[in-house]
Amino acid sequence: MKRILSGLILFALLMLAIWFPHPLPFTIFAALAMGLGLHEYYSLAEKLGYFCYRSLGFTASGLIVLVFYFAGREQNASQLSLLLPIIAALVALALILSLKRSNKFDVALASTAATVFGVLYVAMLAGFAIAVKMISSDSSHFPSPGAKLLTFFFLVVAGSDTGAYFTGRALGKHKLAPNISPGKTIEGSIGGLILGLAGGALSKLWFFPEIPWLHVVALASILIVAGTLGDLCESMLKRGSKTKDAASIIPGHGGVLDRLDSLLFNAPIIYYYHLLFFKQ
Repeated sequence: MKRILSGLILFALLMLAIWFPHPLPFTIFAALAMGLGLHEYYSLAEKLGYFCYRSLGFTASGLIVLVFYFAGREQNASQLSLLLPIIAALVALALILSLKRSNKFDVALASTAATVFGVLYVAMLAGFAIAVKMISSDSSHFPSPGAKLLTFFFLVVAGSDTGAYFTGRALGKHKLAPNISPGKTIEGSIGGLILGLAGGALSKLWFFPEIPWLHVVALASILIVAGTLGDLCESMLKRGSKTKDAASIIPGHGGVLDRLDSLLFNAPIIYYYHLLFFKQ
């Protein structure tokens, strides 16, 4: 019950931020989730013995949020190239500080990699959700195309997560990836696929009539598979650090990173889907 209640509250807040006409509330919501997720990632990395330059990571993440916000507002994907000098500067500064801290190059390289990977894994991937929200956010149409895409995205992923969890608990017998995440089952994945597709169909019927049925099925299926891979990726991090949950900030769910894991790989997919099929 605790898991269901906290999940419903989070989902309601998320939908309010997505459907709010101005993009700033969602951007703040996403930036806070990004910061907490990055903090949890660095805690996992430090348990594995890697020193992380948190201040550098958070500074780079803040700059990444600004790039996605303004690039999305201008509807100009080429402006995302501004991310490259941010990452380059992050790598250079982290490596310099690591070499000052340790004379061993392998130790310095590991510290640099752990710091930079956190930014790429959490901030860079999550930032695409901000860019999606910015799509035609100044349009007179309500809801905006960005709000529709994000709602489709979250309904599919939330449906998949919910279906996988409850189907796995009720019917799960065959392990999906026992060496990575013993709790995940093939039966749960099938339940997640069915409920995730149902979330996509609901989006089509409720508020997104312009998306073709073929796109609903194909895009939702890709999001569900990518979400499962993202979940397994975070499970590898937790398993390596001998940690069950990234944190305990969300009752019944663990940490923010435990909720972001199935979303991170999907945010770029939904952004580039818009560029390929909906950008005028």
